[in-house]
Amino acid sequence: MTEAAHDTVDQLARRVDALGRRYLPLQFSETGEYAPELQDDFRAFRVLAHAEVEHCLETLSKQAAEQAVVQWRRDQVPTRVVVTLLLAYVPLQLYDLWDAQASPRIGRPLVVSSSGATPTADAVVAAGLREHLKVINDNHGLQSQYVTRLFQPVGLRRRDFDESWLADLDSFGALRGSSAHTSAIVAKSINPKDEMDRVQRVIAGVRELQRAVRRVVPGH
Repeated sequence: MTEAAHDTVDQLARRVDALGRRYLPLQFSETGEYAPELQDDFRAFRVLAHAEVEHCLETLSKQAAEQAVVQWRRDQVPTRVVVTLLLAYVPLQLYDLWDAQASPRIGRPLVVSSSGATPTADAVVAAGLREHLKVINDNHGLQSQYVTRLFQPVGLRRRDFDESWLADLDSFGALRGSSAHTSAIVAKSINPKDEMDRVQRVIAGVRELQRAVRRVVPGH
């Protein structure tokens, strides 16, 4: 694990802890009852914690892709991540680099560049990375479909994701949406202990996900 990747997850945990100290009670009520005016603080914690988790996941995906491309440029070895980047993006998104023409010699499509000069492998890998960075920049949410889209192109398979954790993400994302887009007048009350417990489970899952990325990105 690189120091940067390690710090990213630790930074998330520290940031959520700071948000908890700012917006949640120092001691949770045994009855689960809180003054109504505290609900705005609880909503703020939910929305801000969601943003921190989302940013952390995007950063981990970006670090993994960039590290894999650095290793490719150094070693010229097509690692699992480089291959999955190309499988995810080259067929659909990289037609500006490639143009198929019929080869009269073998009767099969011959892949050449539109400029007439075959792109280097480095250029194609770099284009795959650019497409992945676009996906990261356009990401909006913690739903499982978005998170798997962030990490499958950097070498993870569906079985690498904990299904209960993905369910937690879907729940957390839906709750965040409700808090962000529903008036406090009609919003359901938030139990701050439940909220902190949920976020801690999500962070634990982020650590496990980082370990899975580490297995497919040497040095990450």
